[in-house]
This record gives sequence, C-alpha cells and structure tokens, in this order.
Amino acid sequence: WEVVDHTEAFFKVSSVHEMRSFLRDRPALSKHYFDSERYASDSLLALGLYSALQNPHLDTLRQEVIQCYPDGALSLQQSFQGVFHELKAFDADFVVPRIEWIVAGMYKDVYFSDTLLIIGLDYFLGPNARYPPIGLPQYISRRYTPTHLVALYVSYVAQTYNATDPDNQMLLADMIAMGKNYCFVQAMLPSAADTIVAGYTTRELRDVAASEALIWTRFIENEWLFETNHLVKEKLIGDRPRVYEIGDRCPGRIGYWVGWQIVKSYQARHPEVRLGTLMAQKDVMRVFNEARYRP
Repeated sequence: WEVVDHTEAFFKVSSVHEMRSFLRDRPALSKHYFDSERYASDSLLALGLYSALQNPHLDTLRQEVIQCYPDGALSLQQSFQGVFHELKAFDADFVVPRIEWIVAGMYKDVYFSDTLLIIGLDYFLGPNARYPPIGLPQYISRRYTPTHLVALYVSYVAQTYNATDPDNQMLLADMIAMGKNYCFVQAMLPSAADTIVAGYTTRELRDVAASEALIWTRFIENEWLFETNHLVKEKLIGDRPRVYEIGDRCPGRIGYWVGWQIVKSYQARHPEVRLGTLMAQKDVMRVFNEARYRP
C-alpha cells in the first residue's frame, strides 16, 4: 500500500501559477483536503495557499513534523501496518486505503474515506508541540498525537460495521453505539491504552473508575438513559471539559464511557458473541438488558 507525501512539492511552489498547477495535479487533495469546491475559482484557493506558504513559521512547523515523523512515509506505514493487518483479519474484504499527507499550516486535520486517507501531520505532533492545533481547547488538542491518529482512523472504520437503529433517538442508543465503537477500536488496536481508546487522561480514567457507581446513579436518578432531548444528550456525550451535572471532576463525553462499560459487561457475559456479531447488533435494549451492568 502507498503513502504519498505532498509536503515537499508544496514547499517548492514559488508562485500562484505554480500553486494552481500543484492543485490541478492533485485533484483528490485539492477537493477533499483543501475544499476547492468552496471557492469560486482555483485562483482564489491558490492565492490563499501561496500567501500562507510565505509565513516564516511554516517551515518551523515542517521541521517539527520531521522530528516527530523522521522517516515520513515509512513512519506512517509503520503506524498503520498493524491495524491494517487486524482489519484484514476481521474482514477479508477490507480494502487498505491510499494514504496521503501534507504540512500546510494546519489547514485541516484529516480526511477519511473508504479508499483514501489524507492527513495534515502538522496537527498530530502531541502535547509538547510548539504550535498546537489552532482554535482547539486543550482538552481536545491533547488528543492530537501520532497514536491517537491511528485510533481516530479505526473509530471512523468502525462506523462501517456498527449497525444502529436510526429511529431510536434515546441517549442509551448513542451510548451503546459508541460503546461498540470503543470495543472495536480496542480489538483492532490491542496494545492501545484505555487513554487512547476513550480519549481521557490517566487521571480522568482513574476518577471515573473511582466514581463509576455514583455516575451510574446519576444516570438512573435523572432517567437520562431514555432521554431524547438533544440539548440534554449533548451535555452527557458532547465534547466538554466537564459534565458539571454530575460533578466538577467528571470529564466530558461521560455517556460514551458509560456506554463502553455496558458493552464490555455484555461481552463478559457473552464470550461466545464474536466482534462482528456485536457490531451488527441493532437491538439496544437487548445489549443493555443482557449486560446487566451494575457498578
């Protein structure tokens, strides 16, 4: 499988005309990464990118990417090789996608499709990056690391296999769906820590584990499992620094974490259920009832 680096060619562009040629020669990158269809003409996009290229800090950012991914394409191949092997073992028909990457001043983090990955590697430099991702709060940007990159892709792939009932708008349905997603990521990345799977820090995981019974009690007392109001649901599964409705040390997306615990409880009680069968299970109440989750 192929890994294509657009960065070197991008940094060699010396005029707006050359930038237009750069984009025309790379239609997938132009359309899916640089969103060329949003522009009235390719000249406007080319002018904007060429102007950004003149920023002296951009080369510093590129050097930081080189330090983090010293072998470029080889570094990415090594990062994804294991998970592609696991995905092929799970589904013999899985098609290994083409990978493209670029450093373009944090234009976009990723574009994923069934056949193509485009990665803005300048986003994925880890917590000590000199230039952290633009416009993202720290509780989100801390997840932009090389290891999280692979987990992010697997989470995207999981949606292909994760059957859901679109008519079921209960919070519990969202929780179980994401719980299945987390279990899929964990199966495809067996060496990944829970911090990578859930996107929590070690301290956050320790806090939620210590407060698991209390968290569950809040869900039951407030009848949140059967909530369909989007605003209420967003408080419990949205990306927030804290879920203050539960406590000032309860991290955001706690509903997804609880859903993960429910699905893991279901798996523990039904070891005969294979991952593919679990992912195809649409019956939320069956998973919930048979999990008998009681922290």
